[in-house]
Amino acid sequence: MKKILLLFMFATTLGLAQKIKKVTPDTVCFTKEQAADISFVLDSLWAADDINNELIATYKQLINEQDSLIILDSIQIIKQDSIIGLQKNIVKDLELKITLMQPKWYDKKPLWFGFGFLSAIGTGILINQFIK
Repeated sequence: MKKILLLFMFATTLGLAQKIKKVTPDTVCFTKEQAADISFVLDSLWAADDINNELIATYKQLINEQDSLIILDSIQIIKQDSIIGLQKNIVKDLELKITLMQPKWYDKKPLWFGFGFLSAIGTGILINQFIK
């Protein structure tokens, strides 16, 4: 019984597979002009795709160059920051040198000249007083 049932199912599936479809208005073939138009559109799309692929490759190359420039700029910024730090240290050292090299209040020439002048006059007055 199973064999008969399997044979019947097999025969019906073969019969359904051999069935011819009816032509409906939706399944009309394209005319030569329409096929040529479709071919032209496909060719233009392929050409546009090739152009877009070339542009993408060019833009990827530009992106890589820009990334390397960014890296170089960041390295240059780091170097400039270190140079600025060194220059600030040099300025601090020079300010310290200026404060250390400036004469103290007792190292001023007019002050010593005044003391010398006053001591000479004072000595002269004392000698003059002793002599009288």
